Amino acid sequence: TEPKAEWFLTTSDKIIKITEAMCSAEFDCPLYSKLNFDCEKFDGCTPARVSPDQSKINCSAGLELKFGDHTGSTITCNVGDGLYRDGGNFAPRGASVHCQKSKLSGGAGARRMSAATVVGIVVGSIALLIIAVITLLLCLKWRRKRKETQSTHSTTTNNEEVKTARRYDS
Repeated sequence: TEPKAEWFLTTSDKIIKITEAMCSAEFDCPLYSKLNFDCEKFDGCTPARVSPDQSKINCSAGLELKFGDHTGSTITCNVGDGLYRDGGNFAPRGASVHCQKSKLSGGAGARRMSAATVVGIVVGSIALLIIAVITLLLCLKWRRKRKETQSTHSTTTNNEEVKTARRYDS
């Protein structure tokens, strides 16, 4: 005869003999993913909210959910792999999950510029404009001087040719 298999569940304070059990293809997301909800390491951090059935994790209004290297609004338990997901992004096992204020304000993709940045852009633009005008004026002056030199040289050469031609005529 084959030996009979027995199963036991060990808890922190006792060992329980399992008399009835069933197999399942579904994962228990909280147990499997072991997410870290500790907020002490992050500035401006607020703990994430977990739904009563532990199938969803989200944040209060105005906050973004940070999970692993991703940001979203809600992550949902995927019982097929035991991970919490937001579309194609997932929170890796043991990942830190917390809520933070959105770093973008004034609409998606908008960034604030400091007063110093604005002043720097204005001053830089004015300086570039001044340099362009000075360069243009110098080029025009150089061009005019070159034309004057060429016309003076041409006149002198033409007069000498005329004088030379007159000498031979007389």
